[in-house]
Amino acid sequence: MNHLKTFILAVCCIGFAACGSDEDEPQTPPEDPQPEITVTTGAVGDRTDTSAEVSGTIDGVSAETGDYTYGICYGTAKNPEAGKGNAALTAGTGIEEGRFNVTLSNLSPFTYYYFRAYYEKNGTYIYGNSKSFRTRPGDDGNDEPTATSTGYVDLGDEIKVFWASYNVGAANRKAEESGGLYGWGDASGTHHQQPADPHTDGAYEPNAALCYSYYGGKEPLKNICGNRSFDIATQKMGEGWRLPSAQELNELRNTCLWKPVTYNGMKGTLVIGPNGNKIFLPHAGLRYGERMFKPEERAAYWSGTLAEKSEYDINGILYPHACAIAWNLGELPLAADEENGVYRYMGMSVRAVRNK
Repeated sequence: MNHLKTFILAVCCIGFAACGSDEDEPQTPPEDPQPEITVTTGAVGDRTDTSAEVSGTIDGVSAETGDYTYGICYGTAKNPEAGKGNAALTAGTGIEEGRFNVTLSNLSPFTYYYFRAYYEKNGTYIYGNSKSFRTRPGDDGNDEPTATSTGYVDLGDEIKVFWASYNVGAANRKAEESGGLYGWGDASGTHHQQPADPHTDGAYEPNAALCYSYYGGKEPLKNICGNRSFDIATQKMGEGWRLPSAQELNELRNTCLWKPVTYNGMKGTLVIGPNGNKIFLPHAGLRYGERMFKPEERAAYWSGTLAEKSEYDINGILYPHACAIAWNLGELPLAADEENGVYRYMGMSVRAVRNK
């Protein structure tokens, strides 16, 4: 009897469980999780007095994301936000693998701007991290370098040194004279030797150690600025004059407005400082041994700073490079790279500086 009760109770429990099941009711499948959108603000590219190139990256979008917009939000206040303060939006175009570029235009000269990338959908914004840049000084349209009786020009408080108004080796001390093309560390200014190099022509010195002894030595000083034994500017222009450091060259590059001009028949770049004063840098090209390379088209100017990188010559001897800036007419110079640098035996222009 007890066994029968147990059996009946078990059957009833099964029946009630079946009655309470929603197995026959339609099921709502779980929604596919939406990918997380991440926005990253990119680096600042070339800048002028009224424009700047910036970039951004958006990760997590796909064909299923639907309609959305993206670009750069910017303004003169920190952390710019759409619809607030003086913030403006410039939409991005041509996104590729999540990355896009934007040119910000109609900016004010020598002004700090803050910017960040954005993603927008249905009025909701996701922002990247905030970054800043400063536009370059304004251009008054006068392409004359600043006249001076001292031989140097003050380009403004933001530029920490006085810059000479003419190149080392300019016979008449005129801005449009190209001056000499010198190897790094050659205070005599007479050496054109280069080690044997299958890629270039020139006056070869088969003894590489002897060759590099003309350009600061096999183990040169890290800084030859103002050292009369190695600094062509100090040697030729006198005490107080010296090669700029890599940092001072980059300060000139990053702060001033660089404008291609032809001055008194010489092609070059007018460098306009924050205070409106100007110097003219002739495009004298480069020299490999005795061979000239792109005169009036390319410019290259030495610093007195040794680079960290060394490179083996074809004889297996290791020699360090030195820092310089170089650029083609109409372009912004490549920065003086303290990690890599260039061959010390290359002939380049020199523009001297003085301490303020």
